[in-house]
Amino acid sequence: MTIQKTQIINKIEQYEKQGLFDKPVQPYDPQKVKPMTDNYKYLSNNIFNKLAVSLAHGFFRLASFFFAKSAHLKIEGKQNLKGLKSAIVTCNHVNTVDCTFITNAIKHHRVYYTVSPINNKKGIGGYCLKCGGVLPFGPSVTNTKNMSRAITHLLNKKAFILFYPEAELWPNYKKPRPYKKGAYYYAVTNNVPIVPMFITFKERNKKDKDSFPKYDLTLHIMPPLYADPNLSKQKNITHLMHQNYLMCKDVYEKFYNTKLTYTTEEKYRDELEHFLTYKNQ
Repeated sequence: MTIQKTQIINKIEQYEKQGLFDKPVQPYDPQKVKPMTDNYKYLSNNIFNKLAVSLAHGFFRLASFFFAKSAHLKIEGKQNLKGLKSAIVTCNHVNTVDCTFITNAIKHHRVYYTVSPINNKKGIGGYCLKCGGVLPFGPSVTNTKNMSRAITHLLNKKAFILFYPEAELWPNYKKPRPYKKGAYYYAVTNNVPIVPMFITFKERNKKDKDSFPKYDLTLHIMPPLYADPNLSKQKNITHLMHQNYLMCKDVYEKFYNTKLTYTTEEKYRDELEHFLTYKNQ
């Protein structure tokens, strides 16, 4: 395990230097992944499945409490959720179970989680994840259309839907990374707010069994962002994305008391500079 953790840290350092902020750093077993097909059902009207979904969401809610305790999770900004009926939630992806931290913070709504296709697992474990609210992206246009319909349906049912706009999990990575547009597309299309969240780390005076630092985590919930009726759809998507990034950048700089910088080499900095130099309109 120590070797694997060291390899992950080295990959993160390498990819940051190359500006490859959306590259996976953790290995996975493809034998455990169920391939996405065009007939993948994001939602089901089957009575048995509806019962399974209710039970799984209840279990996720219970599990979120214990994962939050284990991470010594502190939540700041809960008041920013007040009065929201449905929303797209965004968060940095820095912990295997950080989706449960969001569930722990959102008390009165069901939470659904958009994930990579590699999280569409085989067997009973995969079925439980699906019932618990996992919405895997698929490779085909049909998958995308079906997922879009499911997201619209769930938002109309007053659900909250989590997106990781950085795409891939980078364990314990402290900085915000450049975002993808998907979350903001769905927010603008469905006329719901974006709720930006950001996780920060405070090192404990303890090490894990592999002698790596342990952390206390804080989930920062920021004020919701809304589309500007004076902007076009595409401009709103871009503007919300950059607003979200700048808010997380601000949290990062205040929490760690340092200016956000990256090790990215000059020849790879085009996309990064696009985020760092963007100004709120």
